[in-house]
Amino acid sequence: MRQRSHAAESENSDGCNNRCSFCIIPFVRGRSRSSTPDLVIEQVRNLAARYREVVLSGINLGRWGRERAAHAPGRSAAKVLTETEIERIRLSSVEPMDFSDELLGLMAASPRIRQACPRTSAIGSDRILRRMHRKYRPRHYEDRILKAHRLMPDAAIGADVMAGFPGETDGDFEESRAFIESLPFTYLHVFTYSERPARRRPRCRIRWPTPVPQAA
Repeated sequence: MRQRSHAAESENSDGCNNRCSFCIIPFVRGRSRSSTPDLVIEQVRNLAARYREVVLSGINLGRWGRERAAHAPGRSAAKVLTETEIERIRLSSVEPMDFSDELLGLMAASPRIRQACPRTSAIGSDRILRRMHRKYRPRHYEDRILKAHRLMPDAAIGADVMAGFPGETDGDFEESRAFIESLPFTYLHVFTYSERPARRRPRCRIRWPTPVPQAA
C-alpha cells in the first residue's frame, strides 16, 4: 500500500498471465493473482479515514478478481463503492480488452469514480501487435476507446506509444500514427523500444537498435 499527499494507493493484484514478447513481468512476478474484494474493502475503509481518494492498482488490474468468476473488475469496483465511504476511487492502467461494458457504465454513472481511461498501449499495426503477442487487435482497442468517449465525453483518455519495436517498418509506424490520430486521446506517453536482458526478443532480420526519427 502506497501513500501520497492527497491519495493512497491500494495494490489489488500481482503477476500477469499474458506473455507479451517484450515483457519480463510474468517470469519474475508469476501468474496473476488478486486480493479478495473483502480485503480491498477493508483497506479502503481504513484509508478513507485519512484520504479522500484511493487509487486501485495492480500489475494487471484488468484481471482483478477474475480468478473468481463472480468478481470481475466492474463488480469488484462497484462493491468497493457500495461498501465504503471513500469520496473517490481511481483506476490505474487497465488493458483495453478489460474495459467491459459493465466497468465503463460504472465509471460513467458514478460521481465517486474518476472518469479516466488510464493509458494502455496504442498500436495501430495488427502485424506488430501479433509480434508483441498482445491479445487484442486495433479494432478491439478502437471499439473500447470510442465507447468510453461516448459514455464520458470529458474523460481523460491516455495511451502508451512504443516506437521502434523489432521488425517495425515505416508502413507499420504510419498505421499506428494514423490510428492514434483518429482516436480521441487526451494525452500520450511516447517512448522507444529498448532491449533488456532475459527478454524474449522477437525473431526478425532487422537488427536493432535502428535510428528512430525524432521531431525537433
